[in-house]
Amino acid sequence: SAAALDVNIGAFEDPENLPGLAHFCEHLLFMGSKKFPDENEYSSFLSRHGGSSNAYTGATNTNYYFEVNHEHLHGALDRFSGFFSCPLFNKNSTEKEINAVDSENKKNLQSDIWRLYQLDKSLTNPQHPYHKFSTGNLKTLMEIPKSLGIDTKEELLKFYEKSYSANLMKLCILGREDLDTLSNWAYDLFKDVSNIGRSLPVYNAKMLEKEHLQKIIHVKPVKDLKKLEITFSAPDVDLHWEAKPSHFLSHLIGHEGSGSLLAHLKHIGLANGLSAGGHTVSSGNAVFSIDIDLTDEGIVCYENVSLIVFQYIEMLKNSLPAEWIYLELEDIEKAAFKFKQKGGPASTVSSLAKSLEKEYIPVQNILATNLYTKYEPDEIAKYVNSLKVE
Repeated sequence: SAAALDVNIGAFEDPENLPGLAHFCEHLLFMGSKKFPDENEYSSFLSRHGGSSNAYTGATNTNYYFEVNHEHLHGALDRFSGFFSCPLFNKNSTEKEINAVDSENKKNLQSDIWRLYQLDKSLTNPQHPYHKFSTGNLKTLMEIPKSLGIDTKEELLKFYEKSYSANLMKLCILGREDLDTLSNWAYDLFKDVSNIGRSLPVYNAKMLEKEHLQKIIHVKPVKDLKKLEITFSAPDVDLHWEAKPSHFLSHLIGHEGSGSLLAHLKHIGLANGLSAGGHTVSSGNAVFSIDIDLTDEGIVCYENVSLIVFQYIEMLKNSLPAEWIYLELEDIEKAAFKFKQKGGPASTVSSLAKSLEKEYIPVQNILATNLYTKYEPDEIAKYVNSLKVE
C-alpha cells in the first residue's frame, strides 16, 4: 500500500534572499510531529514494515510519498498526516538538515545534467522565478542569512504557514481496503491540516525575452559529452492535454525510423541519438527542446546539424497537421494504456497526486492522461509554426 501528498507550491516561491528554502522545508518537515515527536518514528515504522519513503521539491510543487506492507497502511498514514497537521520543525534538526541539503547539492556539482540545468536557469529573465537556485546549500541557507541577521528557521516557519494550505494539497491513497474505509481514514487523519484558502501563485513575467534568445552557448562538460541542445520558446499547451500538440511534434522530430531527422544525421555521420520534447515551466511559459548526441565530426559541424534541424522543422510546417499521424498516435497510446504494466505503489501515488493538481483535467481522466482524445489541427499548426529560428 502507498500514499502521497502533493503541495502545489515549490521552489519558485523561495524568497530571493533564501534560495533553497522550499527544499529545506521538505527536509525538515519529516523531523517529527506533535503526534509522534521522535524524529525517526516515521522512517523506523516504515522500515520495520517493509516500507520506504521519499520526497522531492519541484519548481511549482512539493511531493511526499511512502509505501508500506498493506497491513500497516493506517499506522503509516497516522504518522505521515502529522507532518501536515502538526509538524514540530525540530530546532535541533535544523543544522543537520541544512547539511543534508548541502551534501545533496555537492553531489550535483559534478553532474553535467545539473550544471547545464543551472546554467540554463541563469540565462533567463531575472523577473521570472525560473532563474533561481532551487536546491540550496550551506551558503544560501546558513552562512549568508546569518551574516544578514536572518533567522532561517523563522523564515521557514513563515514559509510553511503561508504555503502549506489544505486547499493547495492533493492526497492519493492506494490500499486494499474498500473506498469507504480509505475515505474515512483520509478524513479522520487529515481533517486538521490548516486551510488558509491561499490562492495559487501566478508568475506573469516572460521567462524568455528577446535578449535571452538567439544565443549560442558553449559549455565545457565534466564528462566527455558531445551534445547539441536547441531550445525554442514555445506556446503553453497544458490546457490542450487531450490533443497534445507538443507530444505530436516530439513524436515526429524524435522519430528514429527511416526518413527521420535522426536517420539522416546518422547517414551523414553527424549524430548517434536524438530526443525532443516540450514542457510548461509556468502558466504561459513553455519551451520545446531538441537534444542531439553528436559524433566527433558532428561537434565540429554543429552549425550544419542546426541547419538540418531547422530544415526539417520547415518541412513539417509545410506538411502538418496530418490527421493520419494523429490517428496513429491515438492507437499507439490506446494499446499502451490497455497493456500497461503495473507500476510501483510509491511512484503510482506520487504521480497521481501531482496530476490531481491539474484541475483542468477531469478526475475521471486522471489515470489515462496519455491518451489522445481530441484532434485539434489548428493547435498542431500553431505549435509547429511557433518553432521559429528567431
